[in-house]
Amino acid sequence: MRVIVAKTAGFCYGVKRAVDIAERTAAEGECWCLGELIHNRFETERLCGMGMRIASSPDEVPEGAAVIIRSHGVGDSVYRSLEAKKCRIVDATCPNVSRIHRLVREAQAAGRQSVVIGDHRHPEVQGICGSAENVLVFQDEEEVRSWTRSRILPEDTPLTVVFQTTEVRNNAKKCVEILKKVYTNTELFDTICEATFSRQKEAVELAAICDAMLVVGDRSSANTRRLAEICRSICPKVIFAETASESDLSDLLGVRTLGVTAGASTPAWIIEEVCSKMTEEIKNEVN
Repeated sequence: MRVIVAKTAGFCYGVKRAVDIAERTAAEGECWCLGELIHNRFETERLCGMGMRIASSPDEVPEGAAVIIRSHGVGDSVYRSLEAKKCRIVDATCPNVSRIHRLVREAQAAGRQSVVIGDHRHPEVQGICGSAENVLVFQDEEEVRSWTRSRILPEDTPLTVVFQTTEVRNNAKKCVEILKKVYTNTELFDTICEATFSRQKEAVELAAICDAMLVVGDRSSANTRRLAEICRSICPKVIFAETASESDLSDLLGVRTLGVTAGASTPAWIIEEVCSKMTEEIKNEVN
């Protein structure tokens, strides 16, 4: 079996930056992180082994502690809470996410209605919503179409539209097309991360030439799940594995070409473990 590993697989710039910041901060002494730094529990466990602790809210953080802001970012109220507790804030928010926060703040100051195309439940989107007032969030074209039919806002309302950084570009495009038909005063900022787009594009190309695709990453990772969805739309066999122990050669019987990709929050050491196991199992099968 031929195995092709995607060149874009693994950490994106924002995730690598956040991990580097957390490692440096943990090396200085005990520190806290509000939620998982990135969506990969194995990498989170590794960082916790270095001295980083997880808090679900500022209330759980001791006075004056060093606190890492996760790569997904947080709302303004969280910063205020930490400042009130005299914490040392170490901001590991992805620069691409920070840009979206700035855009919605500027939209509010200009009297424009901010709209986010993304997952309401995702911490990145929740952080964006916490950076301005009354931010609207739509997950797909069905939600957008339902909202535009309701005409809750006048048609001359100026809209500023941004995307969750890991949004699928095709879905984002469809949502914007529906909005623009009703709200002609719509300004658009394409905030989909270039690394995300490149990873999705390569996944499409690989899935088209492979008999099966192996997607490596944490199931809580939105961009990893989207990679799996994209691959399933093209390739007949797609396997989702969080670790090497989940990659089973028995699922790949008869596969001649296997493509391997991984989400932006999947560390290189997990990808390497998976590929090493695959190589060993292939050798054993041949023997």
